[in-house]
Amino acid sequence: MYNPWLQCVISKEHRGHEFIDLQECVERKKEASQKELQELKSSILIEHKEFASRIRNQKANLDKNLEEVNWAIDDHGEKLHKQVSAVVEKLKSDITKKHAERIAALTKTEERNAFTISDIEKCILGVQELQTSRDLGCVLEYKSRNWEFRKTPPNLNVTLPTFVAY
Repeated sequence: MYNPWLQCVISKEHRGHEFIDLQECVERKKEASQKELQELKSSILIEHKEFASRIRNQKANLDKNLEEVNWAIDDHGEKLHKQVSAVVEKLKSDITKKHAERIAALTKTEERNAFTISDIEKCILGVQELQTSRDLGCVLEYKSRNWEFRKTPPNLNVTLPTFVAY
């Protein structure tokens, strides 16, 4: 078996060097390593295990927090959807109400105009009968209503509803 220390002791190159007791050196190393072992067991390992525990706790807290935040976001989203739906329904209701008002106004104007057209047609028939009539009293009683019919009804400019999304 090769022993480098023995080789060193007998070599000329190392003459004059101070030698230490190998047994004493081994004992000092063992004492130092025992102190290091004690430190590893009593503090370093414990600190690292505590650190690992804190990391696990932080991860668990993050997971729990993620669930809570996602729930809060979902809840807020549902509330926003309800608000948006309410706004949409109000817009549709307003448009429907305005539509009904516009239809009513157009219908009223249409009915008045239909009545006026009927009056004009009756007047035309009356004037045509007058043209062929030999009744002098009828001809002399005739009064023109053209001035009444010349006034055309005001033009209803009904604007069509529009919607522009932002």
